[in-house]
Amino acid sequence: MTNSVWINPVLLLPSILLLALFSPRGVSSQQQQQPGNVLVSEADQAAAIDAVQQLITDNNAPGSPIRNPLAKLVRLSFHDCLGSCDGCLNLDNLDNLGLEPAYNEINDLYDSNFRATGISRADFIALAGVVAVREASLQACLMPGGGGGGQMPPPPPATTEPCTEPVLEIRYGRKDCATSPNTTRVVEFPNPHSDLDHVMEVFRDGMGMTERQVVALMGAHSLGSGTPDNSGFLGPWAPPASSLDNGFYMQLVNLNNRWGQETLMFPESPVHPDPRFQWNTADANITARMPGRMMLNTDMCLFKHVQPDASGMETVAACREDFERCNSSRTASIVLEYANDNELWKQDFAVAYQ
Repeated sequence: MTNSVWINPVLLLPSILLLALFSPRGVSSQQQQQPGNVLVSEADQAAAIDAVQQLITDNNAPGSPIRNPLAKLVRLSFHDCLGSCDGCLNLDNLDNLGLEPAYNEINDLYDSNFRATGISRADFIALAGVVAVREASLQACLMPGGGGGGQMPPPPPATTEPCTEPVLEIRYGRKDCATSPNTTRVVEFPNPHSDLDHVMEVFRDGMGMTERQVVALMGAHSLGSGTPDNSGFLGPWAPPASSLDNGFYMQLVNLNNRWGQETLMFPESPVHPDPRFQWNTADANITARMPGRMMLNTDMCLFKHVQPDASGMETVAACREDFERCNSSRTASIVLEYANDNELWKQDFAVAYQ
C-alpha cells in the first residue's frame, strides 16, 4: 500500500497529451486535507477522466447548462478547496455564484457512476478541475504561436520553446464532509477590490505560499471572464477565455492595452448593485457593455503598486487614469518573467496549485 496512486498516463490519455493532476491548497496548511491511503483501479480512474471529458464536450455547445465548462471546473475545484478539499460547497455564498450548474452536473455524474469506486466526491471534483486544466492547456497549445496569449496584439517577446504538457500524478483519499455535497459553512474569499498586501495575506499567510507561488497561481485568470450577475465585473482577462497559458501576464504588461481604472454600475443586478471598480483596456466601452479586457485590483497589484480605498477606487488619480504612471509593485519582476516564458510559468503554476 502506498500513499498515492501512480499510473502511467499514456495508458489513460490519447497520444502524448499529459497533464499534472493538481490538488489545490486550502485556507491553511493545517486545515488542508492531504490525500491518504486510498487505492483506485486504473479502470475506474480512466472512466472518471473519460466521463469528465465527455461532460466538457457536451457543454461546449451553445445553450448548454455550463457556460465555458473549462473555466467553471477549474474554478469549482479551487473553491471546494478553500477551507478544506471536502466535496462540500455553499451555493448561498455570493463568491460561488455561477458555479451551481457545473456543481450539479459534476455531482450527478459522481453519484451515478463513481460513488462506489473509492473515489470521494472531493477527489472527483479535484480530478475534474485538472482534466479541465489539461484541456485548456491543450487549447492554448493549438492556438497560433503554440501558447503564450495567442492572438493579443502585440505581446512581449516570448520563448520559442515547444508547447508542452505537465506530467500526470494522481493521488486520492480526500474525505467528504458529513453533509456533502452541500454545506452552510461560509468561507472568506479574497476581496477583488483590495491590494497586494491583502492578496499575500490570504494566500501566503493563510496558505503558506511564497510570493512567487501566489503570482504563479493568479495566472489561472487566463481562464474565464467576469459577468455582472456573478462577480459584478465585466469582461475577460486574457481571451480566449477557454485557454490556459501565460496570457494573463502578457496582457497585464502590454503597454498597448493602456490600462485605466473605471467604475462599473449595474443597478439592476440583484447581487451587485453597488459601484464596482476594474481596470479596462482603452478599447473597452463599459457604458455600452462592450468590454475589452479587464483586470481586478488584485490582478493589477501584481504588476503595479495600486493603492485603493475601502470601496476599491485607486486613490492616486494619475495611476487610475494610466497604469504606466503607477509605480511598479514588488512582484513586477515575477510578472515579467512569466509574460516572457510560458514554460516557466507552467512549471511554477504546477508547484503553486498542487
